[in-house]
Amino acid sequence: MKSTAVTDNDWVCEHGTRATDLFTLGVVGIIVGVAVFSTIADYKGRKPSFFLCAFLMIAISIITVFISHSYPAYLALKVSHSRFHKHTKLVPK
Repeated sequence: MKSTAVTDNDWVCEHGTRATDLFTLGVVGIIVGVAVFSTIADYKGRKPSFFLCAFLMIAISIITVFISHSYPAYLALKVSHSRFHKHTKLVPK
């Protein structure tokens, strides 16, 4: 059996909605990130915006590994990670 954040932190039964909340707020992060980083790309260019998003996404992913035991912190970082995820799909020229 694979080890996941849900199984490791016992987000089942009375905490069963936590996985759904993470997904929902992740989508909110994507919406905010598209608006923010598209504006940055318009003013500063695609390359700086892409590399900023890539750097922040990597940094937040590493931090999330160490704080997954704290649901509020994990939730905040999940939203932050989602903000950068969609914008890194654009490959700079």
